[in-house]
Amino acid sequence: MRKILIVLNGTAGGKKSVGVVTATQELFGKSNTLLALPDDKEELLESAPGAVVLFSGFDAACAEIIPALRASGAKIAVYWHYASGTEVDSDIGANALSLRKELARGTIDLFISCRRYMAELFGKLYGVPSYWIMNNTRVVAYKGGDKIGVGNYAGTSYWVKNGSSQFDAASLMGMPIDLVPMTPGLEEKALLNGVQDLVTGVKNGIPHEEFLERMAEREIVLYCTYSEAAPMIPLEALNQETLVITGPAHDYWLPMPGLTLEEEAAGAFLREKLVVNEVDNPMAIADKALAALKEREAILENYRTWKRGYDRIQERNIQELLRRLMNL
Repeated sequence: MRKILIVLNGTAGGKKSVGVVTATQELFGKSNTLLALPDDKEELLESAPGAVVLFSGFDAACAEIIPALRASGAKIAVYWHYASGTEVDSDIGANALSLRKELARGTIDLFISCRRYMAELFGKLYGVPSYWIMNNTRVVAYKGGDKIGVGNYAGTSYWVKNGSSQFDAASLMGMPIDLVPMTPGLEEKALLNGVQDLVTGVKNGIPHEEFLERMAEREIVLYCTYSEAAPMIPLEALNQETLVITGPAHDYWLPMPGLTLEEEAAGAFLREKLVVNEVDNPMAIADKALAALKEREAILENYRTWKRGYDRIQERNIQELLRRLMNL
């Protein structure tokens, strides 16, 4: 039986993503040995002969070590966490270019994406076997108590995903605003928007456990981004009975084979109530959020119904991925 070595996040040169780390741990378990380049390069090379090396995330350091890994007889897979539109970010774009070069060279044996179209796209562009993996979370951190206000959150210490429009939307809602990260630009905008007395937050990224605790205390979270693969925040929020407004750029709540009619109808309800198409329009975001708050109980009940079916299908999905990895 082949070993699967998980190389986490391609750490050299880029900003570490909380979403990448947590998605990997949720799928493959925190008990797995998660290696990181360049720190664990020697350990990886020693363990690689005959193994499957799964890069979760990718960058130039991953590309540099591929020739040695292939020479050892290892098979190479990449679990890519981004959509093509996210490549406008400088770090993600540079890492995506490194990945695309390796795909074009034929050095990657299996491409895995948590966005369905990305698996299909790279399969067509580069002729590589590809697989759509369904991200999931089993976070159940909500312990009861009052929920207060609206959350605006990024998984890093900087904003690239529509933080400005989301903050303007939160400013229109007349609710306390929890902001992570609370950057100087958004602090100044709070003054200009007249909501400085409503804003709390922290200036830098925070540990994931603290992030979950803050999110559990909110009534609703705004996560309306231009380009996504399978963001963890929508599932993490709803699992804690915190509502979330998203853009349409993800595969959650869509019809899929294996859902019952009841589960599919619940997904359609969630798509209607929680997805805003005008992600650059703060007024549309605020209106959608305020309307969702009025239907909180119905939304949470439909989420529980949909999630039951999603969990069932996702368990088969991850088992099929593991089978494919073992058979490379």
